[in-house]
Amino acid sequence: MSYEISYPCFAGSDFRAAICRINQYCRARAFAFRRYCEKTLYRMAVSRYREVTGNDSAVIRFEAVLSYRVTLNSDRTLSLFFDRYEFTGGERGDTERFSQTWDLCSTRRLRLKNFFLPGFLYRTYAMNCVEDRIEERIAYDFGEYFDDYVERVEENFRDENFYLTPNGIVLYFQQYELAPYSEGLPVFRIPCADRYVLCPKDR
Repeated sequence: MSYEISYPCFAGSDFRAAICRINQYCRARAFAFRRYCEKTLYRMAVSRYREVTGNDSAVIRFEAVLSYRVTLNSDRTLSLFFDRYEFTGGERGDTERFSQTWDLCSTRRLRLKNFFLPGFLYRTYAMNCVEDRIEERIAYDFGEYFDDYVERVEENFRDENFYLTPNGIVLYFQQYELAPYSEGLPVFRIPCADRYVLCPKDR
């Protein structure tokens, strides 16, 4: 079994309280994943190893990777996501994504609703945007999605599954929620230029 962990450590003379809190969050994520790998996943690998060596089957090498990407670090806003990959046998491994967006001035984690006008039905709007993008992609034969994608969008939509980029808000879904494995993690961008959406500096 092998595992690899990467996580950021931010530094700077401004926003020290926020930087400290974000670093604590990232470090906690990394160490929790390390504990999982060295205890839970390791026990699974040992058990599987004993099973296959007893019946002359091929040995499966377990793999786990925690990686990250900073998608926006501008003005007073920081946004990033972690991808957690795990392979324990079978044809392919699985990846799960989780993200965080922070207001560095207030040291608070931002929610999706913070980027829409107050009182606006942002969840309905966001889901409609996703459904429209999928319809466009299917029409132009760009990507493969399950036939019941409308129901799946409504069932699997999560407020916390977003991050920011210089070009707008990106909504994402986990593997198999909207599409087969070949599509990876589906992502959909909502431009900040939209009249319903607030730019990070204007929220």
